[in-house]
Amino acid sequence: MKRQLALAALTSLLLGACAMDVEGEDDPGLETINSSVTISIRSLATFQPIQGSSATLERKGNRHEVSAHGAQLPNGHIVALFYVAFNDPQNCTNPIPGMSQCSQPDSTNPATDASLLWADGDEVDSKGKANFSATIGLGTAGAPGEILFGGGLVDVNGSEVHYLIRDKGLPIAGRETEQSTTYAGGCDVATCQDLQFAIFPVK
Repeated sequence: MKRQLALAALTSLLLGACAMDVEGEDDPGLETINSSVTISIRSLATFQPIQGSSATLERKGNRHEVSAHGAQLPNGHIVALFYVAFNDPQNCTNPIPGMSQCSQPDSTNPATDASLLWADGDEVDSKGKANFSATIGLGTAGAPGEILFGGGLVDVNGSEVHYLIRDKGLPIAGRETEQSTTYAGGCDVATCQDLQFAIFPVK
């Protein structure tokens, strides 16, 4: 059931934008930034960029540094950021032309080496904003929390990465941590829905 929920979330990840600024060489042994990309987060309802939002992916020597600043989110709700890596996007067969190499059907193809995992959670403030940050290391040991499927990040520089902001509803007494750190936590009581996304194609 957990894998089915995770795969359902990926059906929403159909559009994105990318503006890459290469700052270093693709040497997996270096700790310097190989590339840093900042884009607007998009609404799943309209696919339009959300004013005041941003998402950044820094590809470093042995990890990804993830950050996102969500806007126009439901006040007081708990929201969580999920991270998807297609480690072998060259094997994807369902591209969005001009936007991404991979889409939801590719997540079930073992050749793409896809993985979905939790990155961070936050409570939306009175202005509809939430902030997320995480370090995604290599493999399952490098995941900061729950892994819904796959083996985590494998290819730092060659992976296509998607972010997904998921609404977990208002805080449930005694279950706030579960809501903010797991994909399905609290969804038996609250209405959970995927709200916003960002996609980082390979250069």
